[in-house]
Amino acid sequence: YVAKSLVSVDRLGNEEPVDIERRPYYLPKISPDGQSIAVVVEAREGADLWMYSIDRGTSTRLTFDESRETSPLWSPDGRYVYYSSNRIDNLFRVATTGAHPIEQLTSSPNYQFPNAISPDGTILFFDELGIDLDLDLSVLKLSAEPRTELLLHSEFAEFGAAPSPDGSRVCRSTPTT
Repeated sequence: YVAKSLVSVDRLGNEEPVDIERRPYYLPKISPDGQSIAVVVEAREGADLWMYSIDRGTSTRLTFDESRETSPLWSPDGRYVYYSSNRIDNLFRVATTGAHPIEQLTSSPNYQFPNAISPDGTILFFDELGIDLDLDLSVLKLSAEPRTELLLHSEFAEFGAAPSPDGSRVCRSTPTT
């Protein structure tokens, strides 16, 4: 595994190193308030989620098992990081405060990974890869009783949802044939 540095880049392309130890990082995501980074750190025995506080210069490990976590996604209020794990290939969330145990949010035989969340934090958009290698776009309604719904299914591969700022529309990618 190759150790990497994290670098902050502004809109003009100016780079500023993030003052943390070099590790095999991938998929960094900046928190909604811009003060923390959720990132996957590779290891021989798996890949875990870590959170780095930019202003305090501290790091916190969020997951502690031998599975491979991926696709971190912040909740709009910064209280949770949603992610996928090959533990059972479903969706999970972990509180950024460490106050709550990791929650499994879905139960499916298919591989699922989060890609967007509604601005109000009530709907998690995720891609689901079925055993027939069919890629569909689904949603997880984050209510007291979370439930999933298929949003888009066709003969094409639908993936990569991006909700509008007001949450009323969703854009997605579909390859053409």
